[in-house]
Amino acid sequence: MIERILANEKIEFLEINLRKDPYWWDTRLFLQAALIEDYTRIQRIVFVDDDHRYLGMAAPGQVRRSLAQLEVVDLEQEYQQIVGDVRTEPQPGISEAGRIVEKWFIHAFPTDEHEKHEKNEKGEKNEKGVRTELSAGLVEERITLENGSVECDTLDSALVHEHVLEKGTRFVPLTRKGRLLQVVNADAFATTQILGP
Repeated sequence: MIERILANEKIEFLEINLRKDPYWWDTRLFLQAALIEDYTRIQRIVFVDDDHRYLGMAAPGQVRRSLAQLEVVDLEQEYQQIVGDVRTEPQPGISEAGRIVEKWFIHAFPTDEHEKHEKNEKGEKNEKGVRTELSAGLVEERITLENGSVECDTLDSALVHEHVLEKGTRFVPLTRKGRLLQVVNADAFATTQILGP
């Protein structure tokens, strides 16, 4: 997915479906946020649930900082170590971001020496041993989300246009009965008469 995003510099928003049951690992969501911040121009990560209900959005850096510190490991420190390794060992044909992902999946995370669960002989755990499965509620608890939206029945009304501009924020989610329709960039939106399809 990161490779597809890297190929399109015009993408401003990335939608992440948190699903109904805990599905995302905090380690993977941290990694995705870090890669998005470092390698793309994406402005917001937009969270929805399995019913496409809008939960909120946050800048990639905000998501990254909110998830970086786990009880047993500093993910930002581990990420920076992997980035350093990748940059000192370039590999033709694979992007730097792609190499970081590969190394993350096999990385041994340092842990408390007294812990025994899923740990190797060096006192390290694989990603599964340090991660937490995130429910939508836990994401909302751990990450400060921008959750205001403009509720609308149609995307092409002048009233929607007015409400978006009244919001006074750069990025405005449009919802119908709480479900996300799209996120608009109000700066670009201000120059148009009404929303297009």
